[in-house]
Amino acid sequence: MSALLEYDFHPFRLDDRETLMPFFMSMGSSLCEYSFGVQFCWQSFNRSDWAIIDDMLVVRFIEAGEQRFLCPAGTGDRGRLVEKLMNHQAASGSTPRIDFVPMSAACPNADEGLFIQRDRDNDDYVYLAADLADLPGRRFSQKRNHISALSRVSQWEVRQVEPNGRLGQMLSFIQEWSEGRDMPDGSAIASDHDAMVTALKHAPALRMDVFELIIDKRFSGLSIGSMTSNDTYTIHFEKALPEIRGAYQAICSGVAGLVRDRCMFINREQDMGVEGLRKTKHSWNPVRMEECCSVFRV
Repeated sequence: MSALLEYDFHPFRLDDRETLMPFFMSMGSSLCEYSFGVQFCWQSFNRSDWAIIDDMLVVRFIEAGEQRFLCPAGTGDRGRLVEKLMNHQAASGSTPRIDFVPMSAACPNADEGLFIQRDRDNDDYVYLAADLADLPGRRFSQKRNHISALSRVSQWEVRQVEPNGRLGQMLSFIQEWSEGRDMPDGSAIASDHDAMVTALKHAPALRMDVFELIIDKRFSGLSIGSMTSNDTYTIHFEKALPEIRGAYQAICSGVAGLVRDRCMFINREQDMGVEGLRKTKHSWNPVRMEECCSVFRV
């Protein structure tokens, strides 16, 4: 019998935030998976839950029918706990592996008998907040051109709002954005829609900020973010009407201008291996990639 069966795993609940945040913060990584808000909003899709084992936070999720784990977070003996988790995976018929491991921290210290595999699709893109806000130099000339084109034909504004009084309008916008898109049940894009709705409904309790883009008095964009470390602000969700030239550039740069006094960096999360998304994220000139890997047993 696996020793892990002795521990109670729990779904992520709003009341758990204050308990779990110190564990997530202790990782010292900008990877978005080490965020209570991300875990709470995506738990239905990931089929994830958590437990405290050996003074460390263990997040478990299901992928391809197998049990998977994030890198344990906390001040306990990580190597020993990883061995315990992998033993449990092997005993339950799952591949012994730990996923979403920050390359900058745990990977160089992988114990003998383990090997590291880069997970490029889940690297996070990290930018200087000042770059996204000011769009300086030739590197950002195309972004400025798109925003200038919008400004020539429309009046627009990005502002932070309290979602409670505007929830109906925001949910209608998400529905409008989703119409005409192929969103099969259980797909990542459908789950992104559901996770964004969850974030909106619980934004105050999750300590998430909500921003709107208004173009000519029309609701045209929505962004949701939060502080995920002492110097990093993470954009968890962002939508704008694609038929309006400059809308995406306006909300990206506009939000950066509103949060720049609170952070040095902005994390715009991963590209998930989608080539178009990868190209777009690179076009915003990241200052670094927060590299991700998986650790397997030899």
